[in-house]
Amino acid sequence: MNILIKSVTVIDPNSAYHGKEIDLSIEDGIIQISSKKASVFNETINGKGLLISPGWFDMRVNFYDPGFEYREGIKNGALTSAAGGFTGVALLPETNPGITGKSQVEYIINQGRDNIVSIYPMGSILQESGETISEMYDLLHAGAIAFSSGYKGIADEGLLLRAMQYSSTMDVPLVLSTINKNLYGKGQMNEGLINVQIGMKGIPDVADEVEINKIISLCRYTNAKVHISGVSGIVALNLILKAQEEGLKITCDTTAHHLSFDENDLLNFNTQLKLRPPLRTQQDKIFLRNGVKNGTIQAVVSDHNPLEEDKKKCEFEIAGFGASGTQTVYSQLVKCLGDQEKIVSVLAIQPREILGLKIPVINDGEIANITLFDPEKKWILNEESNQSKSRNHPLWQQELSGKAIAIANNLQFRKLS
Repeated sequence: MNILIKSVTVIDPNSAYHGKEIDLSIEDGIIQISSKKASVFNETINGKGLLISPGWFDMRVNFYDPGFEYREGIKNGALTSAAGGFTGVALLPETNPGITGKSQVEYIINQGRDNIVSIYPMGSILQESGETISEMYDLLHAGAIAFSSGYKGIADEGLLLRAMQYSSTMDVPLVLSTINKNLYGKGQMNEGLINVQIGMKGIPDVADEVEINKIISLCRYTNAKVHISGVSGIVALNLILKAQEEGLKITCDTTAHHLSFDENDLLNFNTQLKLRPPLRTQQDKIFLRNGVKNGTIQAVVSDHNPLEEDKKKCEFEIAGFGASGTQTVYSQLVKCLGDQEKIVSVLAIQPREILGLKIPVINDGEIANITLFDPEKKWILNEESNQSKSRNHPLWQQELSGKAIAIANNLQFRKLS
């Protein structure tokens, strides 16, 4: 299929055409700039006012396959990610069974094969028992791109130390949660004025402080690559900033929801915003936004966590943690950040740098891995536009600005509705 995109503006700091308005074609999956090779184009797109960048990459996603396919599944999850403008995703090992062996990695890779969205499994750091390290070498050689603790912190410091030692010999990052199970306990939301006001058990930010200090100390000792995922506020980010200034190999991400909402949005007991790590204060939200802008936070993720309806349509204290998110990440960043070059950096370039993946470039003759998007397009996430099996999204039925228009990857092109 040959596609011509006329008068589109390139956002790609690695491209010779960065910031320029060009005519770009995709011919048999290859980028051509002002090409006259194709006598006939299957489609011509007016790119005036549109932007094009390397394909976006979401490095914190749940498709819940195997084990919980009724929540999403790999094939449906790929449709959902594509609708959000993503051409690649990294899957958390929150499956049943967990991603602890070669066969589970191969299953995910085979299920995602030939899709326009490239699907990368992250292997579990621990075995199902939680008492031993998984077969990390086997996971890596089978195709895992990193090792993750999922939503669980690793309480046993000895196990975490050995995992860092192993991963450092492979030059592969550990993707670690800030969640300290013992200190989170049965907490429902951030500990502060709001949880007292509405009568919910709080989760103190010292829980994140304790977990991150442990990670930093062991990272300093082992010199391992560590990515701290789901940073939620000031305390956590200040610790990470100091570790980065020290020269430790530590990167981090936050979620689009933590940049968009704070604990005040829970005053009406909105179960769609019951997240873990929890939404913290308005000051924390602003601090996270600044962390993205100044580069302390290298990636923004969806933390796409589709759940069945009965886990959200219930009392707040028994509702499940998590929200869907992959279709609205760009819209949320348009509102929170605005800077299109920064958005492309945290969605397309730096996530791949963290995971050691090849970064697509918009240059003549390169294989097309692109996202075409409109920063001003108005749209609503509803039954018609939603691609997920789940509807547990805090922005359901709300008008949003900014949307992906099309993606290309794996020698495929898809226009998005």
